[in-house]
Amino acid sequence: MLKTKQALKKPPSLKMRTVEIKDAEAEPNNIYIIPSNKMLVASDGILQLSSRPSKDHRNMPIDIFFSSLAEVHQSHAIGVVLSIACL
Repeated sequence: MLKTKQALKKPPSLKMRTVEIKDAEAEPNNIYIIPSNKMLVASDGILQLSSRPSKDHRNMPIDIFFSSLAEVHQSHAIGVVLSIACL
């Protein structure tokens, strides 16, 4: 199976990074990959990583991320979802 970084073709000006620390500063021209079993929230340029909720709760990481992005940046935010889950 292809790894995420191998499966994505990227322009040379973009860097691909896995978010590995709890509070990481978002930088321009970067593609950020969320590790499995984690959730990501964006708040004023900081990417906040946390564990997913227990299996008793509904897991909606994309909705949570886009809601946090829209709350702070409103109409100035753009999000793109790339998924290779079906590969």
